[in-house]
Amino acid sequence: MNVLMAWFLLQWFEAILAKSVIIPYQIGLISIGIEPSKAFCSWSSFEKDVLIVKNKEEIMPLYIASFFLWHYMASILFAIVAITIERVCATLFMEDYESRSRRYIPIFLIIITNAITIPYSYFVLHNRLSLLLSYSQGVANGTFVFVGYFALWRINLYWRRKMSSTKPGDHDKYSLGRKFQIEENIRSLQSRFCDEYHSSFLLKILAKKVQK
Repeated sequence: MNVLMAWFLLQWFEAILAKSVIIPYQIGLISIGIEPSKAFCSWSSFEKDVLIVKNKEEIMPLYIASFFLWHYMASILFAIVAITIERVCATLFMEDYESRSRRYIPIFLIIITNAITIPYSYFVLHNRLSLLLSYSQGVANGTFVFVGYFALWRINLYWRRKMSSTKPGDHDKYSLGRKFQIEENIRSLQSRFCDEYHSSFLLKILAKKVQK
């Protein structure tokens, strides 16, 4: 979990660096295109708003920075799915998830996430994905996370009640490691649910700002 969260938090710097390159173009400090006096401050699918340049080399810094900014936003969109899958693993391996190293889980999730977000960012940058499709992807991911978190929360509550039960046989599955992991899962699911909600809300705001 720590490896996964550290990777996604590190991507904040990706957004900061990308935005620091883009801002001079947005405010007109750096002029490009056949209309140097016109500042382009957003992404647009309308032909009249498309930036026309004669030399591709002059927009290369803007192009690369825009790709990284879209990659950051796509990473937010798919990071919540990756974290949900990681919580599934924490529930499946609740007996020894914290005590036994399973570094391959976050590494695999990071690789898969980037395998999706890199081409996704490329297609968005080149206007090959419609705005409706992008929003639909966000809704689908959000639904998956909500249903997944709710199901995992209920499963962990079930196991907590079972381990606290006085019925014969229920204590056969009791262990200190399992009890700790169940409590950690419940705490994490409750806190992450709020975090993912705020992240999704932030993504919508960023997307709207980019399109203005």
